[in-house]
Amino acid sequence: MIGINYNFSIITPLIMAGADRNEVELREASLKGILRWWFRFYKGASLKLQELKEKEGEIWGSQELASRIKILIKKEKFAHKNHLAYLCMNDKGGKKINIKRKAFNEGQDFEVNFEILDPSDTNNVAKELRNTLFFLSNFGGLGARWRRGFGSVMVEGFKILGNDLEEIAQNLEQELNNFQDFRNEKNEQSFMNLSNTSIYLVSPKSKLWDTWVKAMDELRDNLYRELKKRLSISAIAIGKPRKVSPLIIQIKKTNGGYYGVILIWKNWNLYEKCVSEVKSLDFKIKEAKS
Repeated sequence: MIGINYNFSIITPLIMAGADRNEVELREASLKGILRWWFRFYKGASLKLQELKEKEGEIWGSQELASRIKILIKKEKFAHKNHLAYLCMNDKGGKKINIKRKAFNEGQDFEVNFEILDPSDTNNVAKELRNTLFFLSNFGGLGARWRRGFGSVMVEGFKILGNDLEEIAQNLEQELNNFQDFRNEKNEQSFMNLSNTSIYLVSPKSKLWDTWVKAMDELRDNLYRELKKRLSISAIAIGKPRKVSPLIIQIKKTNGGYYGVILIWKNWNLYEKCVSEVKSLDFKIKEAKS
């Protein structure tokens, strides 16, 4: 077995629980599930569906194959400090004030050990793991409500630096250039992936936010709720019976402060109007291109 350790930093409150939903718990199964999601996000842009399923099974496991990667969260090194998270994007007032759950505090770190079980193709598996962690670290989160800013984590070694949005966007674009081979604009996949998703970076016009609270509050009131009003919809979700959002809002941190990350699925029937409205909002907006 080959062991690789990565340090995860919690940027916004992380809502994750086990059998007891009233208590917080870091769970390997939840981490593995979201890593599969981001693996599909970047890999699915260049592969046909059956090829993607085969590649995913080879790395992360399937009914026929055992996972090549074993995950162990080193919980003994974790402080387990927690508080309440208000699920309406940090809205503590109004009619939905009681929608809240315990969450791990921002500012905490935890270590994850990834063991590559079959050393015959270690370099390839380690590369796929690094690529997946890059996308999770810069665009995603863990646990409940990660599509609405909660559970943001950043993995050591993958942070995009910058003192303002222009510098962050430029540095992110350089990193995304490494994934040119995974982009295929003619890909017909019916799920969010690198080719059919637009990525925007958001900040105040003057400077980056200095706390995650300010970032989430402004993204909630002046982006998410404003978008719903302009699009004349009560919720941004598609599909039945289980609704999936074609819009992801996340918050990331760099040396200059906090900024927002917006992912918009191009297959959404309101995509064009949504993009137009996002660009017209009272924020500084930069598109991340690769």
